[in-house]
Amino acid sequence: MKKTIALFIAFFLMMSPLSADISPHTGNSVCAEAAFKSSDTIASKLRRSYRSFDSKVEFTFRAGKNTDIQAFADKKYEEITDALYEVLSEKEFFYVTDHCYLTGTSYRDVNGFDIRISCSPQYITDKKGLPKLKKRLDKEVKTALSGMDKSWSDLQKAAYIHDRIIMDVKYEKNGSSRYGSTPYAALADKKAFCTGYARAFSLLASEAGLKTRLVYNDDHIWDLVKLGDHMYHVDCTYDDPLFCNAPDKDAVCHSYFLKSDKGLKDHASYRPAGLAKSGKYDNMGWDSYEPFVIKDDIIFFTNSDSLNVCFIPENRMTALKYDSLAGCGFYGDLIFFAENGTLKYFSPKTNSTKDILSLKDDWIVVKTTRLSYGTRTETFGFREYLAQIAVHGDSVYYNLAHSIKSYDIRTGKVNTVYSNAKSDDVIVGIEIKGNKLYGRFNDGRRSYADSRTYFIKDI
Repeated sequence: MKKTIALFIAFFLMMSPLSADISPHTGNSVCAEAAFKSSDTIASKLRRSYRSFDSKVEFTFRAGKNTDIQAFADKKYEEITDALYEVLSEKEFFYVTDHCYLTGTSYRDVNGFDIRISCSPQYITDKKGLPKLKKRLDKEVKTALSGMDKSWSDLQKAAYIHDRIIMDVKYEKNGSSRYGSTPYAALADKKAFCTGYARAFSLLASEAGLKTRLVYNDDHIWDLVKLGDHMYHVDCTYDDPLFCNAPDKDAVCHSYFLKSDKGLKDHASYRPAGLAKSGKYDNMGWDSYEPFVIKDDIIFFTNSDSLNVCFIPENRMTALKYDSLAGCGFYGDLIFFAENGTLKYFSPKTNSTKDILSLKDDWIVVKTTRLSYGTRTETFGFREYLAQIAVHGDSVYYNLAHSIKSYDIRTGKVNTVYSNAKSDDVIVGIEIKGNKLYGRFNDGRRSYADSRTYFIKDI
């Protein structure tokens, strides 16, 4: 997969030496501290140039006559690259792509060398069109974050943003598009490649008050996010179902969520290096593609046969065995879930489960198919999708085969939110984004792969 992604990275180091043989360096020999210290003025110049929509940005560095010219040039190329991604992580420059071709020349005199490196930025709009794109981006950011509670912990916010990006954005296989490297492509056009995924995460996380930075290696770009006193790797691209072997095209993986340097898979080296030392989350059970919820440093997620409880401070996981689970959600200190046709809740305080409501009324669907030699009746059981639930406000929303209902936790009253009783399609799932309820439909097959998602209503 990495080789495939490498073809889509739009950043190239190119040199055209005049009086010295200088070539770009692809290693990671320059320490992160040096890059941070010397990138300040580089970053500032990039910001000024981007605001002016300059077609070229030039940097000149002076070196003494006894300087190793190749090593010096390598160092400056890496410093500029670090600064580029530092600036591209900022929301203001959402309209700048990462197609910045670096070319370098050197000039010798009796006292030393001048190294001149030029960057040619590309933009997805001009200055006149910028306000319109910014207005659209602001709207998309507000929508993306609308399902996030301001009282959440930084961990909850990071998990929500990670999942939101993967669920909303489609990976752009044709990575030659220059727009796919921008957060605008990811958030407004819902299509991007790895740089767009990473910059979208950085933008939304920053809006939510989290500290992030983009990091990169020769093949790929992703994020670091700060939780507490430590930085952790987050790679939304590699957790997209296109790459993580999830059985559901709308699934979200978490194999590259909050990893340390040691726990990160397939990312052998990166720049700036050595920034994620804590392995606090390396062994959590959320590597599953199932969605999860977090409360008070405890993570809950379901799979086909268990409600899994991960205790973050102790770095351990307990699996509570159930049958045919589909989703879970918090209400206060209770976690609601559906098991084999029954809505239940689990209390972490008492370590007990209580049945609330039967959901089996119309779940078994009988489908009749007429063939040339007669009639065949096929029965489809949707047990693993019975019922997908989501908690919003004071209600638990859940789907049956031909309706979406809500259970008022305070009163115990059940209301029908939506019905498609006259349709041949069945409802195989629901999702809530902010205050908007969506349903997932297919023609009666058991797989999510053929399902379609439609907006139902504001709730």
